[in-house]
Amino acid sequence: RRLQLGGRVSLSEMSEMSEREDNSDPDDSYDVGIRFGDLGGWHALAVDFGGQMYAWGGNEYGQCGVDDDSCSTAGNGVHVSLHISIPLPVLSGIRIKQVACGGMNSFAVTEHTGDVFQWGQCAGSEKEPNREPGQVKGLHEVVMLAAGSFHALALQEDGRVLSWGNGDYGQLGLGSPGNEDAPR
Repeated sequence: RRLQLGGRVSLSEMSEMSEREDNSDPDDSYDVGIRFGDLGGWHALAVDFGGQMYAWGGNEYGQCGVDDDSCSTAGNGVHVSLHISIPLPVLSGIRIKQVACGGMNSFAVTEHTGDVFQWGQCAGSEKEPNREPGQVKGLHEVVMLAAGSFHALALQEDGRVLSWGNGDYGQLGLGSPGNEDAPR
């Protein structure tokens, strides 16, 4: 089954349609209504009206959150090592209220708790990329998140702004240049 963006079919409706149909044409597709999204350097994230997030595009650093080689195509006339050619669900079962794409990483804010998930090349870190979403420790009640190429800022309900990532030019706003692996 292929997923096309732009219609108004929810995931539950997709599931019901899938259960009713038997071995239909593999080129059939479902339209999913998209509420919002964001673009990174080589990847994109979108969230449907039910809060389900989808990712596609360059995935060489795991920025699509898909760690499944069967979903990726290597080479095939493009210069990236791995890419996701069709939108795939990420963080299934968790309702997302905001997404942000950095240069080689991605972020999602959960709907009810304002928890933040991050994946791909961690902002400002020299560590191995996280190919699957992981919760950012210490971040809760986030109402808005912004991602730069190599850093991120999170606004919490209490008005505090936390930052992390590459701060070589002072872009973290912490009073001096330097990198931070965790929000501060």
